[in-house]
Amino acid sequence: MSDLLRATAPGKLILFGEYAVLHGGPALATSVGVKAIAEIRPSMSNFDEIYIQNSNSLIKFRITQDGNLDWHTEPSKDTLIFSSLFSLLHERNIWDIPKNSTRIVLDSRDFFTLDKKKNLQKLGLGSSAGICVALTGAIYKLIDIKPEFETMIAAHQRFQKEKGSGIDVACSFNGGVISYSIDSQNSATVKELTWPKDLHVLPIWSGLSSSTTKLLARLYAFKNQNRYDYERYIEDLSAASSYSVSQWEIGKTDMILKAIKNFSKSLKSLDNVAKIGIWSDVHQSLEKIANKFGAIYKPSGSGGGDFGLAFTNDKSKLKRLSKAYIDEGFKLPKLELSVKGLQVEES
Repeated sequence: MSDLLRATAPGKLILFGEYAVLHGGPALATSVGVKAIAEIRPSMSNFDEIYIQNSNSLIKFRITQDGNLDWHTEPSKDTLIFSSLFSLLHERNIWDIPKNSTRIVLDSRDFFTLDKKKNLQKLGLGSSAGICVALTGAIYKLIDIKPEFETMIAAHQRFQKEKGSGIDVACSFNGGVISYSIDSQNSATVKELTWPKDLHVLPIWSGLSSSTTKLLARLYAFKNQNRYDYERYIEDLSAASSYSVSQWEIGKTDMILKAIKNFSKSLKSLDNVAKIGIWSDVHQSLEKIANKFGAIYKPSGSGGGDFGLAFTNDKSKLKRLSKAYIDEGFKLPKLELSVKGLQVEES
């Protein structure tokens, strides 16, 4: 193998369609300029190694003749993506046992910020999806096979115990702006779109990391207790998301803004009745500030914490809104939008 294989994959922001995308509706997302990095290089050790940059930890293992992972260092949560991907590739007879020891380096520090105690705090930009895409891209380059989106989705689903829609994986792999949906057979449809003229979006960091698992548990508890109401609200949400995607494709900014506003209202209605916690206190505060400047606001992704998005077609309004958020103590990370997807280099 070459001295170094290096793959990078960007993060994501869901622009609209969250929750609807879990139930057959479309969602729209953009890649953002934070990078997950996976490197594969020869190891001088007698063991294969995974080095986790985030935690500065080195984990040693061997691949046994029967295709299992024999850990010589206690594996951590950070190695679960590798385990999920490896087991999938082994089942499909895609990756043979390497003849020489290798070191895999994983780095997703871009997807985190430091809290007040200087601990890493998750931003909610899809770190696990980014690492999964980058790692798969590097391994496929190692074995000289073109990267497959379906394998990345399957590996990430295995890692997440079959939860999630896969839109974060699709965004990391494709890059740019995409619409995404899954059918009843769990087959994904990805469509690449362009950014509409004069549409501006401001990502605002809420200051809190969100637990998607907890929020989804509340949604499904509501589903089990109120099936009829659940289906009615999800249908409304999916219809609002479908209309937003259609307006995005047409490209008329004023209609896009109205459509996103309607989707945001539908999302809030679902949250109010199901008590999910999407519109937490911090997101309500962020929305009030946006309303003062005539901007349209919504949480991005599962809500609760992570990022919120303010949409407008007025650049000067965006500048004043940015200042208002900063004055209130909120952070506005500079996120480049619609960046390239998976990139693999060999040296």
